[in-house]
Amino acid sequence: MIRPRGPPGPNAEGQYPDPDFVYSADEFAEMRRSIVTFKQSGLLNPEKGDGFVFGLLRKGHSGEDGVHIDIERNAALVALAKPFKCVFHRAFDDVIDQGADNSWKAGLETVMSLGFDGILTSGGRGGAHDNAERLGQIAASAGGLIELIVGGGVRSGNVREISNRMGVADTKVWFHSSCLSSSGGIMCFDESEEAQLHRRLESLGGGEKLRAIGCKYSQIASA
Repeated sequence: MIRPRGPPGPNAEGQYPDPDFVYSADEFAEMRRSIVTFKQSGLLNPEKGDGFVFGLLRKGHSGEDGVHIDIERNAALVALAKPFKCVFHRAFDDVIDQGADNSWKAGLETVMSLGFDGILTSGGRGGAHDNAERLGQIAASAGGLIELIVGGGVRSGNVREISNRMGVADTKVWFHSSCLSSSGGIMCFDESEEAQLHRRLESLGGGEKLRAIGCKYSQIASA
């Protein structure tokens, strides 16, 4: 993931006035340098599906409310990353969760027009379990033209329900889970959770694996 910093902290009143995923010129330059450094490292192979995950938002211009997908900066990073794939991460959720119920349609169209290969989303703020029906609508609208990666609280204990509520039996969807569990007060990767998650996905007709640095992905696809 190309991310120059974590979310902004609260002010003196305990409020969060600054939106996340809105970056300064220096932070954007750092993101550009990170992509170039990774490309030159020789560690990535586009034929194996290696790529970059990022997403930049901007504050509304005059007459606009909320945050919006930063078309210019995202397009620049997608072009810089070539020939590697790019996935727009959960900044997408901050955009689609501030408008009407179908605000995700404009967001999806924008991300697709920018040349992203996938979207990592929970369907809005909260977890995938909270937005399963909307995720199903997004998957149907994407129509396989862009990979939909469902993330946000996906676990072996709820992936079947999320899938069923999405209604994705005839649609290829990727599920992302960090598979973390607490051990002695420290969050660690839980291999048993990963194995259970794969078994659940296999029972739904999927089971192919896509591995990435720092996380694991599993796919459910139509038979």
